[in-house]
Amino acid sequence: MNIYFSIQILTSSKRIKRDSTIFKGIQGVKEIKLNGAYKYLVGNETDFNKIVPLKNKTREIFPDAFIVATRNGLRISISDAIEASKKK
Repeated sequence: MNIYFSIQILTSSKRIKRDSTIFKGIQGVKEIKLNGAYKYLVGNETDFNKIVPLKNKTREIFPDAFIVATRNGLRISISDAIEASKKK
């Protein structure tokens, strides 16, 4: 049961090159396709408390950025992810 927290910075109906200037120099951008949309994420932490500072820093560039959680590559709710990570 691998749970990871990341920051979603952008969603697009069209694919965006990860070296595009739209990402404003942010390194390590990952792309996932979910429900027909491309989601762009940064960060990959197993501890929720470690992703929060990255969210705060990322919001300086992308004010609408938010935390997302995945388990085995699938999106899950933040509350489920936090609860499951406490049970480790």
